[in-house]
Amino acid sequence: MAKISTYASTTPEATDLLIGTDAGSSNATKNFTVQSISDFAALGGYVYPRFNVVATSAATSAPSAGDFVLISIDNHTCTLPTAVGIAGKVIGVYQATVPAGPTNITIDTTGAETINDTATKNLASQYSKYMLMSDGANWIIIGD
Repeated sequence: MAKISTYASTTPEATDLLIGTDAGSSNATKNFTVQSISDFAALGGYVYPRFNVVATSAATSAPSAGDFVLISIDNHTCTLPTAVGIAGKVIGVYQATVPAGPTNITIDTTGAETINDTATKNLASQYSKYMLMSDGANWIIIGD
């Protein structure tokens, strides 16, 4: 898998050039286009999303698609946005601190939406995390 440099533009075009290194045996610098990365993803390759890191010690949070929430408090509820209309968008939720007692971090959905067919998920301990992706109607866990 290649390491791609950060792209500064908010609206890259298919022919825009990115520079990265080939993670194969050569580790050589190579050029990539936005289109070649899209083709790679379409063939089943995984292109890691760029997250907006949100640190919180409040009792609640309401992340947006593309957020990675770092929670540093017990008794927290993280309410996901509606999954409708944002298929493929990813949110990460992470318990960052050592809890003083039992951890009570709840990941909640909007309305009747679900996370892997359940209404909520809980983070049980420090370093617990979920990577969630919208399927356009509900949330699915793609990593924990």
